Amino acid sequence: MILSVFARRAVPEGFKRLHTRRRSINPKYIMPSESESEMDRLEVQHYAFRRRLRKRIPVLTEIFVISTGHSFTVPHIRCGEGHWTVDMARTFPNSTFYGTDIAEVFLDPVPPNCIFMNANTLEGLPFEDSYFDFVYQR
Repeated sequence: MILSVFARRAVPEGFKRLHTRRRSINPKYIMPSESESEMDRLEVQHYAFRRRLRKRIPVLTEIFVISTGHSFTVPHIRCGEGHWTVDMARTFPNSTFYGTDIAEVFLDPVPPNCIFMNANTLEGLPFEDSYFDFVYQR
């Protein structure tokens, strides 16, 4: 029986068994992080979304095009390595993009208008209310 095979497998450190599946017991960040395979997956995901949408983010791109000459300040919450953040910073050099994530695995080097910070969004960010023009989170 397949379930009995799963039941006998050792549970890696940092995980617990829940209904025959292994789950992280880290309350802050349950997804795999800082592994090369996870970073590769996030990069492929970014470019797959971008290709599928044919634009960076349709609404965001339209806002930038309509407001040519105006600069925006945009955070990317839970950005992972920050592929979207860097991509947007290169596309819109007059605006500032902040990438935040609990796992410090950010791309380097980045454009000067791209800023990464290690932060737990659930505990709040060090910015005043209305600091950002809009927020991006995927």
